[in-house]
Amino acid sequence: MGGGLSQLMATFAEVENATLVDQPPPGEYTYELKYDGYRILACKWGSEVRLRSRRGQDWTSDFHEVATAVSTLAAHTLVLDGEMIAPDQRGVPSFQRLQNRQRPFTYVVFDLVCRDNIDLRGQSIEERRSALTELLGAPGPPFARATALPGKADELLRAACGAGFEGLMGKRVGSPYRPGRGLDWIKLKCERRQEFAVVGYLPLTGAQRGVVGSLLLALHENGRLIYAGKVGTGFDTKTRSQLGQMLEERHVDQPTAARAPGLGGLARWARPGPVVEVRLSEWTRDGYARHPSYLGLRPDKLPEDCVRESR
Repeated sequence: MGGGLSQLMATFAEVENATLVDQPPPGEYTYELKYDGYRILACKWGSEVRLRSRRGQDWTSDFHEVATAVSTLAAHTLVLDGEMIAPDQRGVPSFQRLQNRQRPFTYVVFDLVCRDNIDLRGQSIEERRSALTELLGAPGPPFARATALPGKADELLRAACGAGFEGLMGKRVGSPYRPGRGLDWIKLKCERRQEFAVVGYLPLTGAQRGVVGSLLLALHENGRLIYAGKVGTGFDTKTRSQLGQMLEERHVDQPTAARAPGLGGLARWARPGPVVEVRLSEWTRDGYARHPSYLGLRPDKLPEDCVRESR
């Protein structure tokens, strides 16, 4: 495999994604903790390292200490797949700490897809885990290694939720690394969450323009953005102002999502751009988020990533 770091990143640009399920489908799975962070590919060629999102955004400077640590690993070429987290005092990932760039960061590596010019994607998950263990050994900061947990899915999920984690990742026994989304990788969540594209806002009652009362949300369906409701809780005063200023800079006169309601003419519409993560209880018959609560921005995601996660 030649061509240097750019070619390496292009070759391994597409990652494997998990499908959200309520119960594991038929087949044998092993389970890992699901970490609340940013999906990051670490690509190394000689002494050069790049950290990038699954959409190709460069995060190397944001997590420069992790990039430096990757550069010291004993391989000329590497492609690692993992999650960047900012653990709290208990060691549980805190999405808010990550957003605020509160160090220290931990790169939880869960797959090794290339080492020393050998493409490992055709190997089984067990073989790739073994190769990752050989590479990292007993990892110390800023690395951690996702490990297969013994036990049944329902018992493991209860324990993960009780410890404050987001849920579980299930990986089909014997499966290769297949780019795209399928049932070789599944995710079981402790609570329902959804990423939305923001297409505008309703100003806070009694406040000046540029202060968010509610964010207006949309999802991609059949190649277009569809209005999916609004979220008005989970913000502090500073966040309401910051989001409002961001959306005012993207202001447009007409809604950019289909099926957008009139909202009494109060809506301030915006070009889609910011992506937010929202907690919800369920979906209404109209396809809107019920009892939504804002969790934070997802700068690692694009509006076209926002597809309804059904269960």
